[in-house]
Amino acid sequence: MTQRKRHGILMDWFQSREQESMCDAAIAYACEQDNSVELMMRLLNEKAEQVGDCLIWNKSIDKGYGRHSIRIDLEMKVSVRVQAHRLIYALSNGFEALPPSKRQHGQPADQLVLDHLCGNRACVQPAHFQVITMSENASLQGQERIAPPLSFGRVIATSGELVA
Repeated sequence: MTQRKRHGILMDWFQSREQESMCDAAIAYACEQDNSVELMMRLLNEKAEQVGDCLIWNKSIDKGYGRHSIRIDLEMKVSVRVQAHRLIYALSNGFEALPPSKRQHGQPADQLVLDHLCGNRACVQPAHFQVITMSENASLQGQERIAPPLSFGRVIATSGELVA
């Protein structure tokens, strides 16, 4: 299949969604699947490794963030690459809890973003994420970060179960 035909399929699919960004549309699609918890467990088991309290994405990395491709058309093999931490956060907390990913120059300081409490962009440990404003995130840049103990929030138990 040509790149142009793949792009057409992708754009048709995206226009049928209600999200403002292609990545958020793909993450919402993944969250809508019946096996979303199983998908999260599989991704964490196959593509992340425990390093201290963090679960570090050990596959595709871009600018320090883990990346994962979500296939939106199995027959045509069309997929969308998303940030792994945003996908894991949405799978563990529900898509509605995920701040929008659309970035604009001069965006308001009170716009919500997903922050790594541990300061490690490659971390996908659900307990290490918090939703904060852009201005809060900017003030944390360059500071040493310490993630909370794993007993806080939803975490992945060694048995592979999601624990509240």
